[in-house]
Amino acid sequence: MISYAVTGLLRFLMVLIAVQYYPFISPQYTNYEAPFVKAFTLKNYVTQLIILIDYFTSRSQTTLKKPMKTVDQLIAHMKNKGVRFSVISETDAKLHLDKHNNYFKLTSYRKNYTKITTGPNAGQYENLEFAHLIELARLDTEIRHILLQMTLDIEHFMKVALIKAVEDRMANNGDEDGYKVIEGYLLADDIIPISDRAQAMAKRNRQFAQKINQNKHNPYCEGLINRYS
Repeated sequence: MISYAVTGLLRFLMVLIAVQYYPFISPQYTNYEAPFVKAFTLKNYVTQLIILIDYFTSRSQTTLKKPMKTVDQLIAHMKNKGVRFSVISETDAKLHLDKHNNYFKLTSYRKNYTKITTGPNAGQYENLEFAHLIELARLDTEIRHILLQMTLDIEHFMKVALIKAVEDRMANNGDEDGYKVIEGYLLADDIIPISDRAQAMAKRNRQFAQKINQNKHNPYCEGLINRYS
């Protein structure tokens, strides 16, 4: 009974959406959605609307039916795909999935292995151990930590270099007050032509205003925004 009510509500909402947007469907989608992008006339409206509803409901029914699996079912699925558990037992694999990692992250590394193309095992992965997936995940984590530390150091010293460059410009030319460098960035003097600067400046102002509004209640920058905005 509930499923019928949900389906009915979905169809009703789709009718409302279609009534509002259907007349504006662009002809450029004719090849993709040919059944319901004919010229809008009152005569074919009802027929085309029904086709539109059936089209989207059929897509939702076919794309949202992938069942959720338990850990035991996931291990059985991996075995069907050719993943072996001779280095690490199925019991230890289950423990690893329960406590240390998730199925989707681990199995994403299977793309590094080739599949058997002929014979009774066609479509299964070739010489792929579950232990190999764990090791690749571990290496990925170590590389990520190394790169993170590198980027944090690079960010720090780039900020130091930027401040030093502004200070040198102020000392040598006397035309830098700490604000002009920001104005130059906002105006993008060396990139955007003069004729387009007003539009670019307005766009950047909107972007910065949006960022400020998003973070004005952020505990890390709330005080800074309240003081200078």
